Amino acid sequence: MSAMEEMFTDLAAKLQQGSRARGVVCPETVFQSANLDNRKLVHALASKLLMPESRFENLPAFLKLAELARQGKSCLILPEHYSNFDIPNLFLILERLGLGTKAVSDQIIAIAGVKLNEEVSFVRAFAEAYSRLVTYPPRSMEVLRQSPAVNADEISRARTINMAALRQMVRLKHEGYMFLVYPSGTRYRPEDENSRRGLKEIDSYIKSFDYVLFLGMAGNTLRINPAGENMGEDLPARDAVVFVASDVYGAREFRAGVRPRSIEEDPKQVVADAVMAKLAELRNQAVTIRAEIIRVGS
Repeated sequence: MSAMEEMFTDLAAKLQQGSRARGVVCPETVFQSANLDNRKLVHALASKLLMPESRFENLPAFLKLAELARQGKSCLILPEHYSNFDIPNLFLILERLGLGTKAVSDQIIAIAGVKLNEEVSFVRAFAEAYSRLVTYPPRSMEVLRQSPAVNADEISRARTINMAALRQMVRLKHEGYMFLVYPSGTRYRPEDENSRRGLKEIDSYIKSFDYVLFLGMAGNTLRINPAGENMGEDLPARDAVVFVASDVYGAREFRAGVRPRSIEEDPKQVVADAVMAKLAELRNQAVTIRAEIIRVGS
């Protein structure tokens, strides 16, 4: 039994019993609306780890983005990524703030990799608690392309999935939803600084949206297990989590404000690097706030 399942045996079993997501993603199932029954279970689990002092800073900016989305504008959230509890913690903190912010969280559609659906039943049951658009991640595509002949069928499947996801995004992004995309494409690992580098594909996301908000954070209630192979083997930890939102940026203006310094630089990577630099600023703020929370509580 995994570390997560060992700590929350009853909840883990109920999550899997309530699961309705398919184990294999196809073009018809790339958009998956939240399983709200499973969300209640996930929040019951997450609340045991998320300290009550956890908080969301610059909430007015987040609420402004949500209002723009309700007006039909396309809105993008670009957060840091440390654990598979990042989204549950975000939703739970917003839920604790009141009914208004809880309703705003329901506007979020997360971009998720196929791995969360196709890995193990516990992980799939956990992930489906939140609305998501399933894609084949760029890092996984790079691995497949290293042996194109061997992986020809999977490469074709990946392209089909991503085309279907793009069509769904075009359909949904003007219908009151905000899309959440992790610009690093993976969770941050202290031993691998490349895991914090922004993917150049994030430039295409920003280009296709009207507004963007950046979300830095500090604290982590589900630590990566170096010896583990999937989320179910990660290590739960009680912690204070702090999210710090940026102001709302016009996506076009943000991209226009970032220029390559030489013709040798990849313009898309320059934008991705600027995104991660912005997140680093917000993270530093979150770290300071969290340190004060821990100091006062000790």
